[in-house]
Amino acid sequence: MTPTKTPFAGFERLEPGDPLSSDGYAFTYENPYIADRLAKIGAVTHRHDAHAAMPDPTTSPTVVLAASGGSIPSGTPIHVAYTLFDADAGETLPSPVVIATTAAGYAPPAGAPVATVDYSAGTLLAGNPLYAITVTDGAGGETALSPAASVIIDPGHATARVILTGLTALTDGASGASTAAGWRMWRSMDGGSSWDLLGTGPRATDTFTDSGGGGDCTVNPPLSGTTRGTSQLTVTIPGGQPAAATFFSIYADTTGLFTGPCLLGTYPASDLGTVKTYTALAPLDGQPPAVSQSYPGANQIDPDTDLLDWHWKRPVDTANDLPQTGNSDGDTRVTLDTETIWIWDDPDQVWNQWNPGGGILASTQQSGSYQLTLADAGTVVEFTGAGAATLTIPAYVVAAIPVGAVVEVFQYGAGQVTVAAGSGVTLRSHGGLVRTAAQYSTVSLRKRDLDEWVLSGDLA
Repeated sequence: MTPTKTPFAGFERLEPGDPLSSDGYAFTYENPYIADRLAKIGAVTHRHDAHAAMPDPTTSPTVVLAASGGSIPSGTPIHVAYTLFDADAGETLPSPVVIATTAAGYAPPAGAPVATVDYSAGTLLAGNPLYAITVTDGAGGETALSPAASVIIDPGHATARVILTGLTALTDGASGASTAAGWRMWRSMDGGSSWDLLGTGPRATDTFTDSGGGGDCTVNPPLSGTTRGTSQLTVTIPGGQPAAATFFSIYADTTGLFTGPCLLGTYPASDLGTVKTYTALAPLDGQPPAVSQSYPGANQIDPDTDLLDWHWKRPVDTANDLPQTGNSDGDTRVTLDTETIWIWDDPDQVWNQWNPGGGILASTQQSGSYQLTLADAGTVVEFTGAGAATLTIPAYVVAAIPVGAVVEVFQYGAGQVTVAAGSGVTLRSHGGLVRTAAQYSTVSLRKRDLDEWVLSGDLA
């Protein structure tokens, strides 16, 4: 038997004149412990009230791509959306998506510098030098040469120099006015066949003077641009969201599918309206839901469909004490050591473990220390290693595990498991015990509040 319903509706408050089984669910228990366990399950898995579902966000985020200050590659399309969380950790559908594309690498300068011959100083010899600039991106990239400015130096003067201006405008035009950009000045004395590097300057320096002397002929300007993007992404989630919103998540994806890891971060509602800056695209595991998980209170429990027809039997001490004969399909027992519910599946002749989420527990194996993720909610985490390991409980802003979630921890290997509270998390257990007692010990973690967890079971 695979239960998929909740027993909580069997604990409805009766109105005057109602029969004892107003919803058709006759509840009979053989032991008060079972009734207490049933009530705890209902309280953990449901918040049955009259609140409305939080609406999906309809306002798009504000997305800005800065030309510098980050390392997001040029020409990258970025799709950005956000979701909201209600007080029960129910996540809405994503907002309308905003698409922005990082700028391409710098363009070659479109014009030539303005070159003026000055005969009041300098040691330039008579001739017909050419002058051009390249623009640098501050990260090792450089554009191809600009068009060249040509001047003629008259042989009838003892001194001569060339003053080159308009460099800031050329640099800004090529880089989009990036503050990281700069220029390099080049001179050719053979009609452009070869170039010598004369000097380098930041974009804010508009003038360079060639007073004579040799340039650096050991370097050459690139034949094609090598600049790369240095963009950063800023996202602002607008205020004015529903008062029920407690947190929000920002998602970014380069395909628009939002199927792979695309979570940029989860933040408290107090951060609405503030700028979030990302210098690189390094998404975390997580995707927006395909269906809204924010439910109205009245719809969280349907007495017509959400009732279990379990046959509650006397609790037993451990799983080893579960009887293997004389059972009927749907017989239900609690093991007192871990407070775990087990249901007898008569066709398969096996006891199946049930979790408050309503299904058979899946399991994952860890060979060493591990930190819980959202995917671990309602599962068993098995530690298989021979050495001691630590299971860390992260804060809600790190992993948005919903309130009421239960995680079973099983020490399969010889290594003792220590359960540790991450930054901002409160962990409660009887006597402050936080370690598994021995090999094959099982303990249970239940999320009681946003960043509060309860640990119970076979502890030492």
